[in-house]
Amino acid sequence: MENMMQGNKIRRVAATRMNERSSRSHTIFRIILESKDANQKDGPVHISYLNLMDLAGSERVSLTKAAGERLKEGANINKSLSVLGNVIRQLSEGKEFISYRDSKLTRLLSQALGGNAKSLIIGNVTLAAEEETRSTPEFAQSTKTVKNKTKVNILSATEETLQGYQNLTRDLETRLKKQAIKLKEMDKSKQEYLLEIERLKTEVSIVGRFQMGASASTPKKTLRRHTFGHYGNVSPKKHP
Repeated sequence: MENMMQGNKIRRVAATRMNERSSRSHTIFRIILESKDANQKDGPVHISYLNLMDLAGSERVSLTKAAGERLKEGANINKSLSVLGNVIRQLSEGKEFISYRDSKLTRLLSQALGGNAKSLIIGNVTLAAEEETRSTPEFAQSTKTVKNKTKVNILSATEETLQGYQNLTRDLETRLKKQAIKLKEMDKSKQEYLLEIERLKTEVSIVGRFQMGASASTPKKTLRRHTFGHYGNVSPKKHP
């Protein structure tokens, strides 16, 4: 619940002409459950997925008067909901190809729609928005014709499978250690570079002050006037 509350805090909401707290994105919270018989150490593992989804409502620009960032968000919401509607229509008509990959939303919902899942859809309606209230039940009604194919998800815990996971775990741990060493070396090099930069800055400052002091203490030489001869020779002017 703590993770769910944390995710809800960073959920994007903003005010529009139609709603003071309008959802500017869809929200998906997924829980993965793994269970097995406590009396069977190497028994099969049952895997279940619980997906809690809150879909943002479609918007009409003529009503929301959205502009700028709000307009872009609304367009993305409407596009994903349109793809979702197409997927449900394709499933209802028994099409061989289902365009799940046309949006991130439908990719995440692929198992819940026509896959290995049991789905429950709740439509939110309000008398304050007549047009949206009518379209919501129509959408919910269309999903009733979608048939899922449920089965129990079992991960076989055979010796070969377990050995494969153990090898994968060791490989990942080795790679993680190598990355940690690289990061440590990079941090050390960074500190050395910073110290070298500070040392050079100090030397530049000292040299600069020395040059300024030397320039101030050295008298300026008086330049003598020179006379140019007819043949381009230069000779100093004689003084009495």
